[in-house]
Amino acid sequence: IAALVTISSLGAALDLQQQVDPFVKLFWRTTASIIGFLPFAAYGLYERGWPKWTLRLVGWFAASSVAYALFLMTFLWALNHTTIGHAYIFNNCHSLLIVMGKLVLGHPVVLFEIVGSGLGLVGGVVTTLDHASTSRPDNIASLVVQASWQGDVVALIGAVGGVFYLLTAKKLRQEMDVFVFMTLLFAATALLHIPVFYAMDIDVRWTTDHHVGWFGWVQPDMLGVELYLVFVCTIIGTVGYISVMKYFDPIVVSVVMLLEPVLATAMGVFVGVDAVPGFLTWIGGSLVILGTGLVVLASANKIESHDVSDAIHKTPSTATVYSCKLKA
Repeated sequence: IAALVTISSLGAALDLQQQVDPFVKLFWRTTASIIGFLPFAAYGLYERGWPKWTLRLVGWFAASSVAYALFLMTFLWALNHTTIGHAYIFNNCHSLLIVMGKLVLGHPVVLFEIVGSGLGLVGGVVTTLDHASTSRPDNIASLVVQASWQGDVVALIGAVGGVFYLLTAKKLRQEMDVFVFMTLLFAATALLHIPVFYAMDIDVRWTTDHHVGWFGWVQPDMLGVELYLVFVCTIIGTVGYISVMKYFDPIVVSVVMLLEPVLATAMGVFVGVDAVPGFLTWIGGSLVILGTGLVVLASANKIESHDVSDAIHKTPSTATVYSCKLKA
């Protein structure tokens, strides 16, 4: 529940950082999070030692880093070009994309997965048609990002990166401590920002300017939001989602994540950075959530799980996050 609530507030918190390029925002969150991770990572290395790097492990890590960077960068760009609700809806449709991939590759797919994918696709199309304006006062409406099909499409592309990130992270997390993994992942993501800054001609400078500085998040007007992003959204939210998979099936986490768009939109409206959704967003979003739920339920009979109480009372020699395996 804590991970759900904190991750759902991520979009609203990022939108509070006004007049800052979305990629600069992500770089700020990434570098600040590394600092927050370091004490936990140091303890993890002390307890379990440095992971044994092989050529295959390096390859998986490189793929995971690129996929994670794509996942986050597209989400941040989408937040500046569509509503918070739309960004979360399209960025969280991993299950639907996995099913579509199985269909393309000719893998067995059950009826609920097909129906769920169809509902999700229809819901996504309906959601993109909603460009309702807001009746908020001018000083609030100026902070609200309206829906756009460009932002929706980019958020969907981010979900593709999310699929590959989850698949690779599942393998990597079995080989190292969670905070060691997150620290290395965020460090690689920070480095991947450099070519993006140059390719997109983003104005970023080696200063602490609170709009274009590499470390502008240290400024008083940005520091409070950044600390919230690091210690609440990232350490409790992002790391929390990964950690609970040690005790619960991924299906449980997937179902919980379906509530993110609802909570994210509510929080955005509350802090004045999002508009009350239009009718089509409610309809389309409901179809996406229903479709994703059907896909998750259809996958339940293919998951080989273990008892939660056993997982809590037994301490494995090698810490793992994903405590279940999908049958081929």
